[in-house]
Amino acid sequence: MHCIVSEDRPQLPSYKSENDPDWPKVSAAETAEILTELKSCRAELKGFVESLSPQQLKRTGVHPAFGELDLEQWLEFFLLHEAHHLYVAFSRACGRD
Repeated sequence: MHCIVSEDRPQLPSYKSENDPDWPKVSAAETAEILTELKSCRAELKGFVESLSPQQLKRTGVHPAFGELDLEQWLEFFLLHEAHHLYVAFSRACGRD
C-alpha cells in the first residue's frame, strides 16, 4: 500500500513464501506471538488507511494475475485473502480440515 501511495502504478509481484526470507521464522512462531503481531499489524493498517485521502484511495498498483487495482480494491482483496487463512486456521484448530 505504501508503494501504491508513493509510486505511479507500481508493479506488485505475487507473494511466494519460498522467496520470503522471514517465512521460516514466521511459520515457526507460537500462536500467541502470531496473534499479537496480527493485532499490531491490523492497528497499523487501520491507521494508515484512515489517513488516506479519497484521491490516494483511487491510486493503483498492478498485479501480474489480477491486473490494475486501486487501493480500495487491494484492501478488499487483502481482507478476503486474510479471512480465508483465518478460516483454514480455525478449521484445523477445531479438527475440521
